[in-house]
Amino acid sequence: FKTYEPLLNLDVEYYLDKCCYPILEQTGPDATVKELLDAGEEVILDPSAVAAKLGDHLEAIEKLATDVPSQKVPVGCFLVDATPVKGAVLKVQEAIVQGLYARLLAAIGELSQTQVKAYQALMDQLMHDCENVEEVEKLENLCKDMPLKMAGMDGDTRGIEDHWEVLDERLFNASAKELSLRYEIVYNWPILISERAEVLKTVLENKRGEFLDEMHGEQEQFEAVLGDLAEEVKSLKGYGDMSKIKAISVHIKSIAAKIKDSSDKSMKFMSRQTIFGESVTEYPILGTLQKEFGPYQDLWSGVEKWTTYRDDWLNLPLSQLDAEAIDKDANA
Repeated sequence: FKTYEPLLNLDVEYYLDKCCYPILEQTGPDATVKELLDAGEEVILDPSAVAAKLGDHLEAIEKLATDVPSQKVPVGCFLVDATPVKGAVLKVQEAIVQGLYARLLAAIGELSQTQVKAYQALMDQLMHDCENVEEVEKLENLCKDMPLKMAGMDGDTRGIEDHWEVLDERLFNASAKELSLRYEIVYNWPILISERAEVLKTVLENKRGEFLDEMHGEQEQFEAVLGDLAEEVKSLKGYGDMSKIKAISVHIKSIAAKIKDSSDKSMKFMSRQTIFGESVTEYPILGTLQKEFGPYQDLWSGVEKWTTYRDDWLNLPLSQLDAEAIDKDANA
């Protein structure tokens, strides 16, 4: 009976953690899973370790039937009933086996939910309705990388299957919900992803054509806008009425905004033409506009600042003027 003494005094929960998480053996005799998680350590269940321990304890339960008799046995002058000891040992052994199964199922559940989320996130990407050619290109690249991406996810699924094989070998009776989740990960999700990726190739090809036609139309309109903008810049030659400084300043700022917007659009067109594989249109007229507009912008900006700060600059005592602020305002 002394053989079973350590087992009867065993802290089952702590023992189960030691069995399932080998990292506990490396961190000292008093370490717990909670402490390691709180410290930011990665605590991963080892299915092979669980399988080995399951085998040991299931074998121990079978051995208990032959090693400890169920009837009273003579010990010296007494008949000793070993049934209570046998029952107590059996209870501990069964608690260990059930605990190992429970931890294995919990690990399978967590890993499976993580895998489902990964598949769902990937499917969400594949279901995205592209609003421009940049998004089309992004999805095209995702489709090209799909074999490599799926290979990585298959590796994660293989890890979950390693856990399941421990249960399969023991003919464990999993629930319908658990088996359904296993099917989803191993078969259903990979098929859904693969089918969507194939359909998406045609969808993206059509989208690319639509966006190309759309860009050509926008470029035609853009050239007309640049022509109007050039005429607007030329019209600045006639400006000279100082009584209309505010209106002129508003117009100058409006033209500056239009030139910046046009510059941004030209860059976008060039970027998209590269995606479409077309020769890049550089729009040299923009450089000419910026060069012609610059002097007008500097002139009327200076005039506006002068009219705004003139009274302070001319009438306040020198001691009340902030030289740094004046320099900043004048050169902004």
